[in-house]
Amino acid sequence: LKEKTHLSIALAYRACEEGYRVSYATIIITTNKGFEDWAEFLNDPALATAILDRLTFRCDKILMNGKSYRLEHHKSFLVKEAN
Repeated sequence: LKEKTHLSIALAYRACEEGYRVSYATIIITTNKGFEDWAEFLNDPALATAILDRLTFRCDKILMNGKSYRLEHHKSFLVKEAN
């Protein structure tokens, strides 16, 4: 599993332990872009607003901070050949 998927499942599991009803769907959305960055990313402020409005209407948003797993565990596939 990818780290964000694993974290999403763990959060849902914890919510169940706390007595919440949870449904998990493969359409869960995780992003490293803040909402304020979507207009520039999509190159269309109106479209970004419409998309975010629909995505956030009936959901919970969880802001997380931390180090990137991929950056910390990156291994280069480039290897210098010994002469």
